[in-house]
This record gives sequence, structure tokens and C-alpha cells, in this order.
Amino acid sequence: MDETKLPELLPLDLPERVVVLNTPEGVRRHIFRRITNSDAAAYSSGKMLESHRQGQNVEDRIKITGPEIQLYDRAIARVEGYPGTSDGRAFMELPNWKDRVRGARIAAVRVLMEVRKAAPAADCLIDPDYDVVSLDAYWNAPSGGGNLRYQGLLHRFTPPKQGHWDRVGDFRTSTVAVGGSRTARKITRYPNMHGTMAELYDELIASVDGYSVGGSPVCDRKAILEYMDPFHKVTAVAALFETPDVEDETGE
Repeated sequence: MDETKLPELLPLDLPERVVVLNTPEGVRRHIFRRITNSDAAAYSSGKMLESHRQGQNVEDRIKITGPEIQLYDRAIARVEGYPGTSDGRAFMELPNWKDRVRGARIAAVRVLMEVRKAAPAADCLIDPDYDVVSLDAYWNAPSGGGNLRYQGLLHRFTPPKQGHWDRVGDFRTSTVAVGGSRTARKITRYPNMHGTMAELYDELIASVDGYSVGGSPVCDRKAILEYMDPFHKVTAVAALFETPDVEDETGE
């Protein structure tokens, strides 16, 4: 993955996001409009797991690529770096140019959504007032350059109360069985938690570090609520409410 010199702050207010893919055929640039909450919600609602039983065999099928392609088609503005066609047209003059980028749609969207909880430092101290989540994420340079990996993006939350935990706990997966005992097909639909996660983020977020709007650090809640990327919101809240893995008394 191409990475260029990292600016100090991640610019949330870029009107476009650029994903650069280095392929055997050359460098391909996929330019997206700014991702919205409705984009992220549509992606979340499309994820599904199917279990198919044939006799004693069970096969799981995870529906992930469909929502990824739908997100690409919703948010892509244009592509660059693709050669022209044999009849003399530019690549984007093709009426089905989105279909013709094939698997690059999935690769580009996965970079676009690439944000995860950062590993905590061993000597990390506890903030006396806030619960702090640190994220790592890919973004592009303000000039529209290559993929940049930002580390240590801090989100400070007011500690959630029991009611907040209850709202997260109310979501459960649902499973529907179709067919007979020997050819059963089970469909597990994951809850679309994006709306709840985004609402919890907006309620609990106090401040952030590592982000900019208009070239200046984001210093007030209004700017956070207006500009924060929805996938950063969901990832930060998921980390805030996660249950840590612990060893049993034997240390196993």
C-alpha cells in the first residue's frame, strides 16, 4: 500500500477521499466523495451470515462483498489511472465503468474504511475524567496524495452510564431457519448498530486529538459532531464498550 509523508493532523473536512491502489497494471486512484452517516448505515445493514446444511455438512457464507460494492457505488466520484478503450474513449466514458473496475472496488473500499483500535501502551495512565480510545486509520493527504496511516487518534468520552450499556446490550443477532432437517438453511442477520453507535458517540464524546478542520485542530464538540468520519465514530464507540479478554485463575 502506498504511503507518503504524514501530515501532523488528519484533515476531516476534505471534500474528497483518495484511495491509491498499486496494481501490476499501474497506479489506480479511486476518488470518493465524503462518506456520510447514511453511507455507513447502509453498509452495516447489508452484512449477513448464511449457514447451509446438507446432511451432516454445514457451510457458512458471509455476505460482506455485497455491502462493500454497494458502498463503493454510492460514494465513488471518479477513478484515475485507467487506460483508454480500444475504440478511443476515455475509461470513464464507459456507461458501466464502475463494473469494469471489478475487484478494485472491494480493495478500495476496504482502505476507505480502514480504521481500528490502536494497541494501548504498556505504561498508559488512566485519564481522571474521561475514557480514552486511541485509533489508527488510513486517510489521504490534503493535496490528494497517497494513502496515509495516522496513528494515535484520540477520542475522549464521558464515562458511559448503565443506560448507555443497556442500549448496546439491547442489540442481538437474529437467526431464521429455512428448509427441512437435512437441508436446513439458517440466515443470521447482524443488527444494524450504526445508528445507535453514532448516537452514543455524539452523546458521550468530549474531545479528540489528531484531527483538523480548516487546517486547525478540532477543539469543540460542534466540529466533532459535524465532521467526524462515521467509521471512526463506530470503531471508537465499539472500543469504548468492548469487553476485555481476561485469563482465568490458572492463567490459561
